[in-house]
Amino acid sequence: MTVIPAVLRPGSDPLTLTWDFDNRLVSADVDNDSTDDVFYEWDALGRRVARDDGTTDSIYVQNGQQTVADYTSGTAATNPTYNDVYASYIDEPVVRDGTGGLRYYNRSPTGVREGSTERSRRPAEVVTATEG
Repeated sequence: MTVIPAVLRPGSDPLTLTWDFDNRLVSADVDNDSTDDVFYEWDALGRRVARDDGTTDSIYVQNGQQTVADYTSGTAATNPTYNDVYASYIDEPVVRDGTGGLRYYNRSPTGVREGSTERSRRPAEVVTATEG
């Protein structure tokens, strides 16, 4: 999943997204001025490896198909913006550590993602989904 952070979307301006022939997001116009503002790069295996929002370049480090760390370009390898830990499956994140503290991902007994909680166990996000 590729998310355009809310901080990059001023007001309620609509998003204009551009996708490549492999259905990967390559750019976004977040301020409705007909000029792309955010750019994504992908490697030959289809993994997101970089994002440039005009201010900050982010680098994504992979282990197989999982993104395990996000870095701001130019920072030391010992100082990632985020670290991600996964369970058994490729799409099963368990915890994210970094800016904003620890975030634990919660799943229902059937494996559907329900939301996430912060270290204090206070809900940080609730996902509403129907199974079927």
